[in-house]
Amino acid sequence: WNGTLSALYPKPDCIQRDYINVLKPISGSEDCLYLNIYRPLHKAGGELPVMFYIHGGGFFSGSPGPSSVGPQYFMDTSDVILVVPAYRLGPFGFISTNDEQMTGNYGLKDQKLALQWVQKYISAFGGDPDRVTIFGHSAGAASVHSHLMNNNKEGLFSKAIMISGAANAPFALPLNDPRDQVVQLAKAAGVTEAENLSSACLVHALRSIKPEDLLLAADNLKLWAEQPLVVFRPNIENDTWPGAFLTKDPLDPFIPFGTNTDTPWIVGNAPAKGEGLVIALRLASNKNLQDELNEKFSQRLSITLSLPATCDTEDVIDSLVTEYMDGKRKLNNETLSGFLELLGDAYFIQPTYRLLKYNVNSSRSDLRGI
Repeated sequence: WNGTLSALYPKPDCIQRDYINVLKPISGSEDCLYLNIYRPLHKAGGELPVMFYIHGGGFFSGSPGPSSVGPQYFMDTSDVILVVPAYRLGPFGFISTNDEQMTGNYGLKDQKLALQWVQKYISAFGGDPDRVTIFGHSAGAASVHSHLMNNNKEGLFSKAIMISGAANAPFALPLNDPRDQVVQLAKAAGVTEAENLSSACLVHALRSIKPEDLLLAADNLKLWAEQPLVVFRPNIENDTWPGAFLTKDPLDPFIPFGTNTDTPWIVGNAPAKGEGLVIALRLASNKNLQDELNEKFSQRLSITLSLPATCDTEDVIDSLVTEYMDGKRKLNNETLSGFLELLGDAYFIQPTYRLLKYNVNSSRSDLRGI
């Protein structure tokens, strides 16, 4: 960089599909990988601790800008620096050919690059690189969990906080066949014979498509063959791939402990029904998906909840419908509130409980609260 970068105003969000504003279905820019850094005007001597926030949005939306993630509450104390990075979203951040041609997890790798930048430069802003706490909400919290599981996290952060989200939540679980998703996306965007192309040719074809067209084509991936509410997600990489980030199955939420690189972390949840509303955004914006859900309710609710093949699906669905939807196997105005609460519990409360259950013994016995 040879020029002078104006840092007076926030940069555009990363390009994304907007499912709320029908008049402007695409927002943001590909030129988006910037950090928002906030520091108090007046501070005491010495370097300040750093809070590094990863925004949520289901891996397909969200903003690091001050209109969504402002510094006001943090700056009141005058004793912390807030860093909010952007990261690639949707098909630009979370697709993979399941090989070295397109390894995937680019959004997570953007976050890691931002953490490396903080380590190198935050002292110039008065921050302490040895006291960096990463925290996030929803998909941001799942990202934090992924950073905790990363084998090369040493030295990037010292503490972590997960708010309503974890990498073992249904919306964050890897697809069964990420390469097939790339093929289907390419076909939806007009690439002929995509299923017969090599990974290298698929990557080349996708890069030749306008980003706006790629995002609109992605709507065709909202199918019940896979969980359709969050289409783009992290993927498991082979540890031999260059820059591999996530090499461990998130369904095993155990975070290693007992080494010199232990990272203290805490986790919590916001009200479950509100979280379910966020996840159900795609369902609410697509009447075809709603109709298809009701057509084969038990089967498709099982897909939505990522129920394991080993469970008695019919008994589980029967119990859930009785508990949350007054026994009615249909999504309508009467059952919507219970359905949102069910999604919130399944996507946020239960994964958090499982994460704690699997990791409670990693706490020092003299500090353990439960």
